[in-house]
Amino acid sequence: MPRCTGCRSLERHRISRIMFERLGSESFAAASAIQFSPDPTVDAAWFRSFELSVYGEPGGIDIQAIDRPDASYDYVGCSHVLEHVGDDRAALLELLRIAAPDGLVYLSVPDPIREPVTRDWGFAKPEKFGHWRVYGRDISQRFSRYIPDQPVLAYLGEDPVTGEWADAFLLPKSPARHRWIAERLGALVKPIAEAWT
Repeated sequence: MPRCTGCRSLERHRISRIMFERLGSESFAAASAIQFSPDPTVDAAWFRSFELSVYGEPGGIDIQAIDRPDASYDYVGCSHVLEHVGDDRAALLELLRIAAPDGLVYLSVPDPIREPVTRDWGFAKPEKFGHWRVYGRDISQRFSRYIPDQPVLAYLGEDPVTGEWADAFLLPKSPARHRWIAERLGALVKPIAEAWT
């Protein structure tokens, strides 16, 4: 795999890291954050407070039922976790619930751009790393059903090392946060329904 020998990052990490640097990492200095999964997409030092949850480890949180109050975090990061949970609708609703009114939810799932439709097995498949599903391009319809009033923006970026492309999703909780993303990322980000057309 194209893993950095220094920071251990993969293509998806580098692509999303560039996206966050374009947003301006300094803009998170006063923000409280929670991240579900250990990855180098963001730097904990960017935030006023930073909590890491790894499911199955001590203190790990089930994202289908997050034991935190409403609107607890300005930034909620969830990278390559949603495909590992049985009820992804409950997980999405929970991630949004704990995000502040002007907060931001960051989501990443494996390669939905490469699959025409989502394949959901209804159980965790051992040979697929415990994934319950492989998301496809119809992920936009899934989001529309689950969170119809929540804007979902798709970012498509290129890894500067390998030239591979990967996507990430940003769910801004307020119109002001939506504008902030659009101003900084411009044509690199689109509403999810338009992203792959």
